[in-house]
Amino acid sequence: MGKLIVHPDYQGNGIGTALLKEIEKDNSGLRQELFTSDQSLRNLRLYKRLGFVQFKIKPLSKDLNLVFMEKKPGLLEI
Repeated sequence: MGKLIVHPDYQGNGIGTALLKEIEKDNSGLRQELFTSDQSLRNLRLYKRLGFVQFKIKPLSKDLNLVFMEKKPGLLEI
């Protein structure tokens, strides 16, 4: 999957959570990886809440980094 985006008018309604959980269900037993901007604080909170852990940061510019996160099989959600 290349991108998963919820339209701004619909953010905050649990749609992103539901989509990520459905993806996880369809790929149970597999390591999952995603990335987002270090400035996307809502995304980072969501991913952490769903059990993703940061494993790498890649600088793109002086003011922007990509944060890479993973979720390994068997990790519990909080």
